[in-house]
Amino acid sequence: ETAASVTAASRPSLAAAAELWQVSEDELRRAVCSRIFTAQGVDLECGRSPAAARASADALAKRVYAAVFSWLIGRLNTVIAAAPGGSGGGGVTAGIVLKEGMK
Repeated sequence: ETAASVTAASRPSLAAAAELWQVSEDELRRAVCSRIFTAQGVDLECGRSPAAARASADALAKRVYAAVFSWLIGRLNTVIAAAPGGSGGGGVTAGIVLKEGMK
């Protein structure tokens, strides 16, 4: 099976994500398309299959989504607690339950 690579069609998405996360395109490509092992102090890079690279990209997107979502809910709770008439720690918090989508 061939190793995964970034296609011309997906290069703009890679560039946009790399810019947003402030990493180089090559770092992001390597993180998604390959695995790096360290054996006896030597780094070995092994290409992922296209299916494994897709799963890696999906896992990364889910992790970023979860982190941003948690930050947003935490920030909303802070604003609600500090607002005039807010809970001030009295138990009113924001929460959203997702029925479908990110697991």
